[in-house]
Amino acid sequence: MKKKYHKTMSASLLLLVLIVSAFAGCSANSSQANNTTIKANQPVSNTNNQANQPEKTAATFINKVWKVNKSNSVAAGQIYVFISDGTLAMTSPNGKPAFGSWTYKDGNLTMVEESIPYKVDILKLSKDEFNIKINDPGKGVEIEFVPATESEATR
Repeated sequence: MKKKYHKTMSASLLLLVLIVSAFAGCSANSSQANNTTIKANQPVSNTNNQANQPEKTAATFINKVWKVNKSNSVAAGQIYVFISDGTLAMTSPNGKPAFGSWTYKDGNLTMVEESIPYKVDILKLSKDEFNIKINDPGKGVEIEFVPATESEATR
């Protein structure tokens, strides 16, 4: 049974990577249909203080495979991908992939999980780090992402 679960999980992660790879080549025009007005290579500005400003390079969270490094609520190791068409793909080594959506409009990031929209603060964004705070009705969920390695994204 353990081998069957491992094969199913590997197949799910492989499917997720293939989906991300397929959408990574899409044009930014497809994102406009979902009110996602940020281009895949456009930097995201941070509204917090200058010390936490993202790098002035074209850092982006879009079409990258991000791994949860640390969080007050989400298990480390989970994988998130913000696909340029507005799809949010999430998976973990211990569960099935889940899909939601996201938009970035007028400097505001919103994530939709299980049909519930959540406003999201971007705390830090660079090519090596993506930190957010999901403003849910509770205490808020803080997530520190780092880029997933190829082996983590395909296991």
